[in-house]
Amino acid sequence: MEGTQAIKVTLQRDSLHTPWGFRLQGGADFCMPFAINKITAGSPADGVLHRGDVIHEIDNRPISGMQHAEALAIVQRAGGQVSFLVQRGLTPLASIMYQQRPTSAMPWSLT
Repeated sequence: MEGTQAIKVTLQRDSLHTPWGFRLQGGADFCMPFAINKITAGSPADGVLHRGDVIHEIDNRPISGMQHAEALAIVQRAGGQVSFLVQRGLTPLASIMYQQRPTSAMPWSLT
């Protein structure tokens, strides 16, 4: 798709008690690709991840076909650093995803 780019980004935090500061939606159980839905200002994710980024890998692990809770577990086990391969610039897909929110019992204010 024209205007998109795949990039690798890394988040770092000083303490395991510091939330990563992003909300992820999607997963195989929701029949939707993983995408960033919200970024908390001032968090490790702020300025690194962008709302609408589609996530293809977490810590070099492909997440296509993964359930929401599986991806959550990878991020929770990451410790002080986590990396993502993201596709940026998929505006039409992102706008559809904002309208269909998955109902997950798992909060994405990750600590």
